[in-house]
Amino acid sequence: MTISANSGEFAPLIDDLYAAALGDQSWDAALQRLRRMTGTRLVSLLAHVGAHQQTIVSASAGDDDRWALEAQSAYATQYQSTDPMLSRLPTWQPGQWAIDTEFTTERERSRSEFYQDYMCAHELGSISALLATGDQQTKAFLSLVGAPGAGGVTDESRRQIAALYPHISRALRVHHRLGELAARADVAEASLQALTFPIWLFDGERTLVWMNPAGTAFAQQESALRFSKGRLAIPGCSTGTEWQSARNLGGVLLRRTNGMLLPLALLPVPERSQLSGAGRGPLTMMTAAELGQPRARQERLRVYFQLTPAESELAVLLCCDGMTPEECAAARDVSINTVRSQIKTIQQKVGVTRTSQLTRLVAQI
Repeated sequence: MTISANSGEFAPLIDDLYAAALGDQSWDAALQRLRRMTGTRLVSLLAHVGAHQQTIVSASAGDDDRWALEAQSAYATQYQSTDPMLSRLPTWQPGQWAIDTEFTTERERSRSEFYQDYMCAHELGSISALLATGDQQTKAFLSLVGAPGAGGVTDESRRQIAALYPHISRALRVHHRLGELAARADVAEASLQALTFPIWLFDGERTLVWMNPAGTAFAQQESALRFSKGRLAIPGCSTGTEWQSARNLGGVLLRRTNGMLLPLALLPVPERSQLSGAGRGPLTMMTAAELGQPRARQERLRVYFQLTPAESELAVLLCCDGMTPEECAAARDVSINTVRSQIKTIQQKVGVTRTSQLTRLVAQI
């Protein structure tokens, strides 16, 4: 009989997988459903990080919560380096099963520290593992362990999990990607936090999504900068049409309570920036900084694209001051090869392939 993952019996499990991938709940519910479906004692989600030669237990579910937590702790602190599944990693392909009784002998298991001191001590039997996702750096696999003498995961259970494999793999990839984006956003936010001039971020509906401490202090002190129900509500930016027009012009001009003029620059945040995705629609950065100053432009390049100080300085020299690579090398007292290498790195980070494209992008921010 062909088993389809679209059948109603798998719907709650599939829902739990994607809820965990999106961070709406932990992986526990999905793993418990898998454990009950397969009749195993312990189901774990593990990740092997090649750069550190370390296997991490991301989540696990057992037939007894306290016992499962103790087993997970023992594995992580004492036995993960002797896990026989690690020997399969070099040739293990996503979607493939690895079953310990098929590549280890009974005699090997009887003499193995992993089996005798960990598996037997925790009343665990045969291991069946499915490689869910993998590349040269990180491999994620699902481990299902039965009770002693249970004979491991049945063929029927493996067929059921094989039918679910596309969802398991996709959920893990989504979870990993969201984790990467969250880490990049944290880096960008930390960079903005450190700036001494006020910064505000708005989404496509003028809703304030973030401001740095300098922006908070400025808004508290300056009554000309007004918000209504979380949206920017200043003259010239009170409607969607006015907001779009101000974005196209690159800013608005307010009059402060002391009568002085207050220019506020509006800068579209590039889609490739680490900050993109923080709100609905295209993001816009508003600031009261002197945006034409080279230092301010360099700071924006570091925030938007995670350029180093040296890379952001070089980008401004090339694209705003019109210097050649040779002139940049002489001005900065470095070799022309260093400059060329930095240019290539800058282009990779901002997502362009030609100097003319880089110049247009830098001029826009």
